[in-house]
Amino acid sequence: MEPSKKELAPRATFFQKVQKKDRQTFLQILTETFAPHDKIRRGHVEFIYAALKYMDDFGVPGDLEVYKKILDVFPKGKMIPKNLIQAEFYHFSRHQDCAIYVLDKMEYSGICPDKEMGEIIKASFGISSHVYKKYGRMMYWMPKLKNINPYMLPDPLPDDPRELAKLALKKMCIDKRTKIEDFNAEDLEDSVDKTWIVSAQAPTQQKLIEEHTEEKALYVEGPSLVWLRRVSMSYYVLCADPKIYPVVEEDEDGKSFS
Repeated sequence: MEPSKKELAPRATFFQKVQKKDRQTFLQILTETFAPHDKIRRGHVEFIYAALKYMDDFGVPGDLEVYKKILDVFPKGKMIPKNLIQAEFYHFSRHQDCAIYVLDKMEYSGICPDKEMGEIIKASFGISSHVYKKYGRMMYWMPKLKNINPYMLPDPLPDDPRELAKLALKKMCIDKRTKIEDFNAEDLEDSVDKTWIVSAQAPTQQKLIEEHTEEKALYVEGPSLVWLRRVSMSYYVLCADPKIYPVVEEDEDGKSFS
């Protein structure tokens, strides 16, 4: 169970009062808030929840080293279960919930832990804890599923929306001969909006457009959404009414007639 805003407020000030919010400052707050010889580290659970809350403000939501420093805030030794009963009855449950929450956030962000993180968890909770079991499952499954997506995307994703649109079209178009073009609306004399369009057409689609009669209308359907990790892009589809072919029937002798 996450602490309330009132419980987080004293620990949130560590991240609110700094002027420069970057990775180095965030790591400095994590390492200097509690003294190395402090075995109790009172309030460290609320501090960790506050750190997770302000990761986006410091630009470190996908940094593995930062997550290791966050887990390193837990005191060492005192929360390790001494026997099987303590391990099964969720020894130091609130602290384990907090650590599992950190791992859940990593998993949601697609960040795979490493062996060093396992040693940090082992030093704080032991190998019989639920936290270490969660870590073990992540170490087993995440490397296996990392490359399961056939449409691999660069990490991190580009900031340019045009490049994102091209990646989305490459993901959607199965024909390798598809031609992707970039158009600027400002190139047209009568354009009002200074916008752009990224278009994708396969040779078969181009042929269908060329053969389409002017008497029949074309429709633009959309917008629909395609997702690139956690970024959504809107796309439109150019379509027409389906062709109606004559019904061909066959008699018992196998002769066809319409």
